[in-house]
Amino acid sequence: MSEVIKKTDKMNGNKEERVDLDIDTQIYIEDTKQGKDSQEISSMEMEVKGSTNEKPEVEVNADEKHDLVEDTQYFPHVSNLLHRISLLRILILIRLKLDSCFKAHKTSIKRSVYVLLLLGYFAYLTYAMIYRFGDEGSHRLLILTVIVVVGFIFHKVKKKYGGVIRKHLQNSYSKHRPSNKSVFFIKMILMCFVILSILLYLIFGVFIREPYNIVPAAGLVVFVLTMFFLSRDPQKVSWRPVCWGLLLQFIFAIIVLRTSWGYDAFDWLGKRVLEYLAHTDYGASFMFGAGFAEHYFAFKGETTTLVKPFFDQMSLSELHTIMTNGFATAAGSTLVIYALYGAPANHLISASVMSAPAALAISKLFWPEIKREHKKLQDTIKSYRIKREGHNLIDAASAGAIAAIPVVAYIFASVIVFFSLLDFLNTTLAWMGERVGLSPPDYPVLTFQLICSYLFWPLVFLMGVEAPDCTTVARMVGIKTFINEFLAYEDLGKVIRNSETFKSFNGSWHYDNSYNLVLENTNITLYGGVITKRSEVIATYALCGFANITALGIMIGALTAVAPSRKKDIVKVSTRALIAGSMACFITACIAGRHLNHN
Repeated sequence: MSEVIKKTDKMNGNKEERVDLDIDTQIYIEDTKQGKDSQEISSMEMEVKGSTNEKPEVEVNADEKHDLVEDTQYFPHVSNLLHRISLLRILILIRLKLDSCFKAHKTSIKRSVYVLLLLGYFAYLTYAMIYRFGDEGSHRLLILTVIVVVGFIFHKVKKKYGGVIRKHLQNSYSKHRPSNKSVFFIKMILMCFVILSILLYLIFGVFIREPYNIVPAAGLVVFVLTMFFLSRDPQKVSWRPVCWGLLLQFIFAIIVLRTSWGYDAFDWLGKRVLEYLAHTDYGASFMFGAGFAEHYFAFKGETTTLVKPFFDQMSLSELHTIMTNGFATAAGSTLVIYALYGAPANHLISASVMSAPAALAISKLFWPEIKREHKKLQDTIKSYRIKREGHNLIDAASAGAIAAIPVVAYIFASVIVFFSLLDFLNTTLAWMGERVGLSPPDYPVLTFQLICSYLFWPLVFLMGVEAPDCTTVARMVGIKTFINEFLAYEDLGKVIRNSETFKSFNGSWHYDNSYNLVLENTNITLYGGVITKRSEVIATYALCGFANITALGIMIGALTAVAPSRKKDIVKVSTRALIAGSMACFITACIAGRHLNHN
């Protein structure tokens, strides 16, 4: 039973009454308050509730209660309104109840959802393995699942027990820490063992089987010594990063070029990377049209923003290292374009990976750390926390795209300027050559690229390219160095296709004055010539990088956009970084050529 207070006007002599009503009568009376008298009734209730005097209770008899209920029959619209309001109240109560229940059991509900999703995925995995197993797709699905599961377990163990394990290891190390003399002795033994192992492998595993591989080994020594003698301060060179960089290159070369499983692994990885990056074609084609591949310069500055927070604390040597790495390696978004021109994808992947330690080694050799500026960069990296740029994935993607606008603008402006200067230079050289008879058909057109093909001939020979192919590969290296690597890979792809055509030809042939291969008794001329498979692979490694004059302007513009306060320092180290990046690519080609065989 509920209590409803009816209060009449005291001036009329009436008194307050307390009436006990059942639930139906209570609903009717409360709902009829929604009209003219709702405020008056509410105020009456508040006054009565605030009163401390006891009020007599009067019960309503059955007839009066029946009259109150029957009033709804004469007001059907009130009945309908009452029905709607009651249903709405029920829905609100249900929603509030569910909300409170979810908040009370939030953790359990989340865990249940995760368990259901996990069970659903493993059910899918089991059915997929039963339905078809043994092909590349099934192996890929299984391997990725194992990697994700192991990574998840490692993350959870590290998060929960990482501190305990680290503390235990530190205590054990402090108790059994060897003396400095013992550590030095162990390091010397390991270093001697590594050097002896490398020498024995090179002598018996490489040079005896392939004597021509001595040439790229000698080229590696020549390149390293050249960079040492041209170093900004040879006395300050720290040989530890140099040796480690070259050793990592050596290990990668053995894995990729001397083991079948390593070759197959990088071949598989190369195909998967190209397959993934090909999905960007959809967005790029929508933006630039079907010929979006011609706008490849827009993707050259994509790695500069990764180290943006640390530019202010970098020394000149560290800034030189960043730029050298940018020149010596290729971004993932450009590898697919290299492969489309005909370069082998597996060697592109390994070339980009191998050039990273080479860039570190050569940069520290060419511009050693002379003095530290500001506090150590390592402390900055440890104390730095990535600032969240967006509230969700869409917001973060939009913020990243907007932040890239200055970088892209600098890139476009630099491309226009450098290509204009190069075209002016080639036009001038062609005019000067024509004045002295250097013109077709007796001689090729005198261009900057042609001059470079002669200048780079000794360098290409030291990389391990066979002598008959040196002119062709040197031309590609010249195009890559003074224009861009895309045109060089386009030339390489054309030469690779020429080589495939030439293999099926059994007649006579000769080279013309422009080094084009003419197939006699046919109307076929293989423009650009042909090269061997060995030279193709070495050229792939030598060309894989952004080290060219055009990229110099792009790199300066991109870094200036993200670090305008270091513009003077960026310009100061840029030329040496370009040379170091080019040399890192050449050293990568030397190491690849040293491990190649004719099979």
